[in-house]
Amino acid sequence: MSPFPDRDPQSGGEPVFVIDRRRIYILPTRQGLVFAFVLLLMLAGSMNYENNLGYFMTFQLGAVGLLSMLFAFRDLHGLRVSLLPATPVFAGETAWFTVQVDNRGGRQRHGVLIRLDPRPAGAPGLRSPSPDPVVVRAPLAAGGEHRAQLGLITQRRGWQTLDGVLLASRHPFGLFRAWAPIRLRARSLVYPAARGEQPLPAPYAEERTGPRARSGSEEDFAGLRAFQRGDTPKHVHWKAAARHESLPVKVFSGGQGGLLWLRYDEVIADEPETRLSQLCRWVLEAERSGLRYALELPDRVVGDQHTANLRSRCLAALALHGLNAAVATSSTKSRSRAEPGTARAPTTDGTDGAAEAS
Repeated sequence: MSPFPDRDPQSGGEPVFVIDRRRIYILPTRQGLVFAFVLLLMLAGSMNYENNLGYFMTFQLGAVGLLSMLFAFRDLHGLRVSLLPATPVFAGETAWFTVQVDNRGGRQRHGVLIRLDPRPAGAPGLRSPSPDPVVVRAPLAAGGEHRAQLGLITQRRGWQTLDGVLLASRHPFGLFRAWAPIRLRARSLVYPAARGEQPLPAPYAEERTGPRARSGSEEDFAGLRAFQRGDTPKHVHWKAAARHESLPVKVFSGGQGGLLWLRYDEVIADEPETRLSQLCRWVLEAERSGLRYALELPDRVVGDQHTANLRSRCLAALALHGLNAAVATSSTKSRSRAEPGTARAPTTDGTDGAAEAS
């Protein structure tokens, strides 16, 4: 059996890690070291007093210790492990990664433990919600499977990566610990936290000349309303402002109920993350209210023509906004530091491996 991940048709095409003997590590536990020390004392006493019964007990217990090491090894050998895609969450929530363990052998596995692998450092922004990340400690029936969930609290938007898990066993007596690091990767898309106090902007007439053409015709004018925080100054009715105590804002309506544009430039905030959080809240409010809406970011427009899965596409655009360029800039700087005397041509495809769906 190969220790490297392959693709199994019976697991839906997900990468599968098969644990073979070269991937299992075994060391004695603290109890095992104490047990070995006691055996040495028994052996020394038996030799000193030439006690045959002492020899018998010492070697019998030594055989039990060696068998416990073999049983711990057999608990992990041959298991097939895969990581299933994670559901997107909002920043600050717990991302749940599903680990599937298949036992296709003819023997039952006792006390297999599944936990996060603490060694990989490729999961920034993630931390375990509990100090004890053990999820599974139950027998695996012969030919059966078990699915366990590992929860990680997210701290910022973007792709959050789980780089590996650890399977371990101390069966049957806890004298030896066998473990196998599983080098599989799963990712969860983390949306910005939905925060902000600004109200939804007013809907505009259906645009006919592009996403930035916002002025309606005379028959699209629907009336005036009071100025609200978040309204753009270009829609203030300045001629009528002299006759009102508050600033009146022009409201337009289209033939199909009006299109609500959620624009990055219209959010009143200095920090980009604050703007993205406000836009995320607007998207959720517009979706709950059943409004026709579209999202406009500095580098893209989502929803002005296609409406399939609009909520998910808008939230994904907010989650990944500006991250691809940051990753490309960081990789370019690292290559420049590695080879300061070498000139490199810039890439033109604009793609990178960080924006890949799980």
